[in-house]
Amino acid sequence: MKLITYDQFEQNTPPWEFVRLGLATSSDYAKLLAKGKTTGKDSVQRDRLVHDTAHELIAQERADTWAGNRFTERGHAQEAEAFELYCDVRSLTPDMVRRPAFIKRTDLLTGCSPDALVSDDGGVEIKTMSGGLFLKLMTNPRVPPEHVAQLQGNLLVTGRSWWDLVIYSPPHAPYVVRVEPDRPYHAELTAALRKFNADVEAVLLKVRKETMTTFRARLDARLEEVIDEWDGHRAEAALKHADQMADLA
Repeated sequence: MKLITYDQFEQNTPPWEFVRLGLATSSDYAKLLAKGKTTGKDSVQRDRLVHDTAHELIAQERADTWAGNRFTERGHAQEAEAFELYCDVRSLTPDMVRRPAFIKRTDLLTGCSPDALVSDDGGVEIKTMSGGLFLKLMTNPRVPPEHVAQLQGNLLVTGRSWWDLVIYSPPHAPYVVRVEPDRPYHAELTAALRKFNADVEAVLLKVRKETMTTFRARLDARLEEVIDEWDGHRAEAALKHADQMADLA
């Protein structure tokens, strides 16, 4: 297992989007494992993911352009609050927590974007939920099935020993459940990832006559340029903000 941790930029920024190009990440794993309801073959979702991923490698840009809505914005705000509450519950100090933008596992050509890493062996995934769904979950506390693939995927990518799922729906206290590695599930995920990457390469070879390695090398060559451009943008924005504050003083 070889990991590359990207912590020189934040999630939901242009470098974060760029470093994830052409990769199936843990948030995609449910699609990788999905089967058609009637045929039992690979699902339409998986087939689209294969072709979207091939497109990203060729175009060097995201295949999807959805930027969220008021519900996702509210979710991001609640996730920050949930993380603070989680740290209080677990008595975590700042030195015990890291928040990298992305972790890439190069041997499987995949990765994940942790909400946080805890000490040397754990991680955190934060989800928000509507009040009614949260109360329904509390009548039968468990890991919701729709989150299993991502949680196990985070464990597979990072090699960590546990991952806490934090579900938050104010004004209720967060629900926290710890998930440990499921080795048979990891074996299934690993096989699915290898088949997925092979299918993506088959598309690339058919339409462009080049391997995935070639396209990935082009992306890697541009990464530092993308990071530098973002750093310059942030510096310019900070300077502009400072000038505006000086004008108001």
